Amino acid sequence: MKRNRKLIFFITIILSLMFAPQVINAEIPELVANKTKTAPKIDGVFEQQEWNGTFFNIKNGAPNTNTTERFDENFTADVYTQWDDINLYICAVVTKEEHINDNNKEEMYMGDCMQVNIMPNWPELTTGEGWNELGFMASSDFSRQESYRWFELGTGVASAKPYDDADFAIKREGINTVYEIAIPWKSVTPEGMVYKSGDKIGYAVAFTIKDQIDKECLGIEYANSMFSKNPSLAATLLLNDDQNLTENNGERSKIIIITIASIIVIGSVAFFIFKKKFKNK
Repeated sequence: MKRNRKLIFFITIILSLMFAPQVINAEIPELVANKTKTAPKIDGVFEQQEWNGTFFNIKNGAPNTNTTERFDENFTADVYTQWDDINLYICAVVTKEEHINDNNKEEMYMGDCMQVNIMPNWPELTTGEGWNELGFMASSDFSRQESYRWFELGTGVASAKPYDDADFAIKREGINTVYEIAIPWKSVTPEGMVYKSGDKIGYAVAFTIKDQIDKECLGIEYANSMFSKNPSLAATLLLNDDQNLTENNGERSKIIIITIASIIVIGSVAFFIFKKKFKNK
């Protein structure tokens, strides 16, 4: 009888699990930027709690990373990305002996700088309004901090212009140089374009350094759209509403609790019914 009771109880649990609601994981894109309710303070001071969500690492040999020849193997950067209805927020923590630049902003790419590629019409491979290449740099004493914008015209001819729309700060913290940037959507998208959760943009991040021996500029890029000037090589960045994740996690928790409770109730009822039945025998 004990064996029969165990078998019945086991079957009850299996049936409960079979008919319980199932949770299916959505496919995760290559990069995700969570929507933030509180904009990070753009002061060049990295605070982990300000930067919610996914980050990726840029260094020699890291996945999806391309470098020029002889790039510094000791260079590394952790890049964080989030967004809201007004801005795209980017933070990069660069580990390098120094990451400074005393060039004019028009030629910052010939020294140490950070570059960001944003394609708003992704995955349409457009140029002109659909291609934004932005640069950020700090002078050797960090007193002069500059930004610039390069873009590819529809004719394929490279052009450039000043870019003063972003709020950004660059500071040195120990062995790290911290870049914090708020890029207004309206400055990198066609007029009237508004993003919502689930939309995607083309995205790439690069850093250049000045080789102190040969005085050449070396570079490293996550994805390879800027160095190659090939938009199809950019990464996909999904704009995700973190609230949706919270709600989904809440729903999953409810489902798990209901499932466990159902198993316990059904199993207990079945156990006592059969216990009483066999006892009467």
